[in-house]
Amino acid sequence: MTGFLAAVVDDKIREIAELTAYEHSAAFTRTGSPPRGFAAAVADGGIIAELKRRSPTVASFPRGDDPLAQALTYAAHGAAAVSIVTDTPRFGMVLAEVATVRDAIALPVLVKDFLIDVVQVRAAWAAGADAVLLIARIVDDARLAELHAEAKALGLDALVECHDEADLEKARRLGAPLVGINSRDLDTLHMSAGGMERMIALKPEGCLMVAESGMTCRDDIETMAALGADAFLIGSALLAADDPGHLLDQLRGATR
Repeated sequence: MTGFLAAVVDDKIREIAELTAYEHSAAFTRTGSPPRGFAAAVADGGIIAELKRRSPTVASFPRGDDPLAQALTYAAHGAAAVSIVTDTPRFGMVLAEVATVRDAIALPVLVKDFLIDVVQVRAAWAAGADAVLLIARIVDDARLAELHAEAKALGLDALVECHDEADLEKARRLGAPLVGINSRDLDTLHMSAGGMERMIALKPEGCLMVAESGMTCRDDIETMAALGADAFLIGSALLAADDPGHLLDQLRGATR
């Protein structure tokens, strides 16, 4: 790993040491309701609407400052689930905000972070996650299987995110039932032209596939669906929209 991803992993190693120090405290006790079924909620063309205040390529999203209000808008306009990016230095959200958002809506919540240790999965579960993101690129097969098994043991769905064919083969070896395709290069942060289309065409048999990047309109959704995508994660477009509720309606095909 180089560049952006290597710096992220270095940060996560430090975070893991902090989490491990209080893993057996009350902070690791889940107080909310049992996990809601994330995969089942999004399986039939559902849109997963994302919350984040900023990103490594966007200093501040116009709709990112009030994630609770944005989550309520998502719920009111037919989102199937909500995604929260809890990597604080780069995306501006904290894990404690998961419970606040989840308590206000009836939708399952996906916690997106750079998970490399089971203690992070347990922390997400305790915070109220219904599902977690596992990035295939940043762990080997054995660690990916360990993280996946931990999520399953806690009742969480795990979305295994793939960025290229090697990642997808790793997900295939795992037998992951829920696979995400993200065409953004994790080292350069550039989008790969045609990457989504190429990867979705390689969809492992029997998995539910989530298209995760680059979609801004209903035509994009329909294109990815025709290729085999089952669900769609939309972040930046909704967070930059003048009227995110109306855009979400359009993305769902409820209105043009």
